[in-house]
Amino acid sequence: MVRKSGPAAHIHDNTDDEALGNAASAAAELGVQYQVIAQQFGYQLVYNRDRMVDEVRHYMGESARTMLEAGARLALIVARSRTANGTMCASH
Repeated sequence: MVRKSGPAAHIHDNTDDEALGNAASAAAELGVQYQVIAQQFGYQLVYNRDRMVDEVRHYMGESARTMLEAGARLALIVARSRTANGTMCASH
């Protein structure tokens, strides 16, 4: 069965050229801002949102662990300062 050709479809162009141009300009401006920030911090990799989110999660986790360790050390310092001389290291 052969398909019959019909009238050519008319494509409606509802593109808002001004909005599209504004969006392109905004994207270019953000790109320039990112490059300036990346240079200030010495970051040389190409921007990838997923990688950046993973890096932020990693460093936030490391910061939390580090702060907990620092807190534990401070607690030991406080405990040591409140005990009598020689009682902190008493034999088992």
